[in-house]
Amino acid sequence: MSKCRLCVVLGLVALLGVPFLAGCGSTGIERTEAKFASMGQLQAEMNASKKGVMDVNSALDGVVASPSDPKSAYQNLVTQVTALEAQREIVCSRVDALKVKANECFFAWSADLDKIQDPDLRLGAEERKTQSKARFDKIRMMSQDVKSSYDSYWQNLQDLKMALGNDLNAEGIAKCTPTINTTKELGTKLLSDIDKVSAEFGAQAAAKAAGAAPEPK
Repeated sequence: MSKCRLCVVLGLVALLGVPFLAGCGSTGIERTEAKFASMGQLQAEMNASKKGVMDVNSALDGVVASPSDPKSAYQNLVTQVTALEAQREIVCSRVDALKVKANECFFAWSADLDKIQDPDLRLGAEERKTQSKARFDKIRMMSQDVKSSYDSYWQNLQDLKMALGNDLNAEGIAKCTPTINTTKELGTKLLSDIDKVSAEFGAQAAAKAAGAAPEPK
């Protein structure tokens, strides 16, 4: 991982806290260790996912470019789509888990705040929680956009794989070409959505470094 990417990952870890990655009941040391490990893994998965999407789009081009002898190009497409499937499942499952675990932790945080007797102290703590939740919600919604883009892209790939597999010749490829072009556009949008999430990670990490509300303890 490059220094730039590592800084983004570590900045986001410090900014959002992501207590759900380690479990809300973990000790501070365990939580910190889990944050570093989980965010590094997430960054690697996102990068692998982007490469997979680009490989699939390239394979689609290969099919269009080989109308007279498309068997090898089609087999490559199937291979690339299969390779992407596992990464897609990981990314989408993490998006779903993100919402569930975060809701659990913010609920627990609210319960703790209710136990603070000093009204001024409790108000300040509630403001910090609200700020932290707003930052997290932005990341969560952008992550949902990634999942939605993945779903659209994936459905088109399954349709194309089936259609081409049953009509793998010049005429069949010609009929599928408009859908192939649309699918490639969906892949490009997916890459863009992933980049937007990464950019937001960086922006929020920069805001943290500039003095944004710190992570709650």
